[in-house]
Amino acid sequence: MLGSAGLYSTAHGLLKFARAHLQPPDPPRPLHRALRDTLAEQPVCSEQKRALAWAVDRFDGHEITYLIGFTGGYSAYIGMDRSNRTAVVVLQNSLNWTESIGHRLLTLKARAAILRRKQGD
Repeated sequence: MLGSAGLYSTAHGLLKFARAHLQPPDPPRPLHRALRDTLAEQPVCSEQKRALAWAVDRFDGHEITYLIGFTGGYSAYIGMDRSNRTAVVVLQNSLNWTESIGHRLLTLKARAAILRRKQGD
């Protein structure tokens, strides 16, 4: 299982990974340019958009970029709302999984950001 389950992380590590995608340094370094390239959408023949290493969905009016991983009875979700520069990580001790938990959390965060912006006007 080394190929499919040889990489382990923590919620903190996954959030650092998301931050590297959402907040690259200025000017970008080669690693950050490579991370940016993984987010570029690729043409596929399906309703779901795909980036090099990510799935991209529309959920409740928001574009969500995410990954899901499974191993040994556990699952992990890392999702990003790139327009609002927010990310969530959901870890679960079950393989009975849908991405809707993470998608709903990101949507709630997006709605809160929109309300904050409106209140600031």
